Amino acid sequence: AEGLSRVSCDQASALDRLTAARSEADSLARRRYALDEECAGERARLLQASGRLRQFQLCQSSDAEDLRRAEQTLEALCSRHATAVSELRALSERGSRMEAFDAQE
Repeated sequence: AEGLSRVSCDQASALDRLTAARSEADSLARRRYALDEECAGERARLLQASGRLRQFQLCQSSDAEDLRRAEQTLEALCSRHATAVSELRALSERGSRMEAFDAQE
């Protein structure tokens, strides 16, 4: 009888451990599901952020190219302006000399 009682106790103990293990497995499965959902959400956020970063980099490189072109245009205009000023000064001096010559005659 004592042996049978001990077997019953062992069975009850094993059943308790099995129930606890199943409960822990269920709890871990729910936790894994929640973490998988959270991970999927974070992946989606990462993809969105990567897309925004890519767009920003494209815009930035486009802006840098626009700035480079604008600087080249400005340099060309400054050069043309300097040439025009020089030509205007030369024409003005020529006109002054011609007026002085005409005044002498």
